[in-house]
Amino acid sequence: MMTIKTESQIAVRMRGPRIALAIVSATLLMGTLMTRRAGAQVFATLHSFNGSDGSNPRAGLVTDSAGNLYGTTTGGGSAGQGTVFKIPAAGGVLTVLHNFGDGTVANDGAHPYAGLILDSSGNYLYGTTAGGGSWMNGTVFRLDTSGKNLSVLHSFSGTDGADPQAGLILDSSGNLYGTTQGGGSWINGTVFTLDTSGNLNVLHSFSGGNDGALPDAGLVLDSSGNLYGTTAGGGSAGYGTVFSLDTSSKNFNVLHSFSGTDGANPFADLVLDSSGNLYGTTFGGGSGSGGTVFKLNTSGSPFAVLYSFSGGDDGGKPHAGLVLDSSGNLYGTTFGGYGTVFEIATTPQQGTQLIINQVNTLEVQGALKQGQANSLDKGLNQAISLMNSGKNSGAIQNLQDFIAETEDLESSGVLASPQAEPLTSQTNVGVASSPAELLISEANAVIAELQ
Repeated sequence: MMTIKTESQIAVRMRGPRIALAIVSATLLMGTLMTRRAGAQVFATLHSFNGSDGSNPRAGLVTDSAGNLYGTTTGGGSAGQGTVFKIPAAGGVLTVLHNFGDGTVANDGAHPYAGLILDSSGNYLYGTTAGGGSWMNGTVFRLDTSGKNLSVLHSFSGTDGADPQAGLILDSSGNLYGTTQGGGSWINGTVFTLDTSGNLNVLHSFSGGNDGALPDAGLVLDSSGNLYGTTAGGGSAGYGTVFSLDTSSKNFNVLHSFSGTDGANPFADLVLDSSGNLYGTTFGGGSGSGGTVFKLNTSGSPFAVLYSFSGGDDGGKPHAGLVLDSSGNLYGTTFGGYGTVFEIATTPQQGTQLIINQVNTLEVQGALKQGQANSLDKGLNQAISLMNSGKNSGAIQNLQDFIAETEDLESSGVLASPQAEPLTSQTNVGVASSPAELLISEANAVIAELQ
């Protein structure tokens, strides 16, 4: 059962091993740059694009050491083909650093879909355009942060790639790495490297077969010089792949081919943690057909689906990548409907903490008295301590006691189904769930993982 809350309220649910999902409603803001201060809960629009200064920014921002923000817009500008812009750290007026297609630089590209990266000196920005260039197949460009000198490092010809949708990464030697969605030997996309002088080398051309096709996402690089990425199509079942590529030997390996039941069509960048685990999302597939969050290590095994979206109140069709915090929690968004922002706890301890958060939410709502909430929290905190000490059997007993106590609260009428506020989706379908049943299912999921 799923508890659905309104904007600032959090709903917690667990599905399968090592998983707890927290959902908050997401607001879609089109064509604006915004900031929010967590403590004061202050939201401010820094700039609204008017077309002449750019339109439809699709990518995120990059910031320099002084706090200045840099980004791209896919359209607008003086030639209608997109812009690179800067917003000063102290706020103030947005500056257009470059208008693509305005004639100041020949064959400079058009429609930058991806964000920018900043070199270690903080003087140069690097990015890609999906179109334009000498062969109209996109470009890689460099621009100094003053906006005075844009250089086209490479124009894609088609045989070496076409239509780069993703951004670039930069290694410690100053080499750039990226993907193109099309072009290459079999017109199914490429992985390329480029030095800052503009010398490009195709590391892999996708055949559209088992190795994958149409890489929409960017890459991640480990300390050994291996690249990791995804393809939206191809693979053994045609639903996309996760791959690795050695930058020195060009040795290419498919780490996983999606079957549909474990996900389909990954569009987003991967996240690599310090232990060598990769995390990502798929736009479709999974048990609920709404996409998945998955995990695998850099050898490809074991592969695990951490969460399957139902396409309902938990969201669906995650198009973007994930963010990993220092505690190992994952955060991301879903695209379907109005969208959601979610959190995934990847250990039983984190999952139990999310149950504690839900208990505290019920207390704030008045469903539980302070003493009742404290009693529930005490057992859960003891369970976390026992897990940290490796005493799983004791932790399981605490969780079972928590379940019994929660069931008593439900049977006595303290917790009831109507207390869970439904959140009506875009299709006006609301689902109300029992807080008690929700907490019980979560605790059972943690127990299953510990066993």
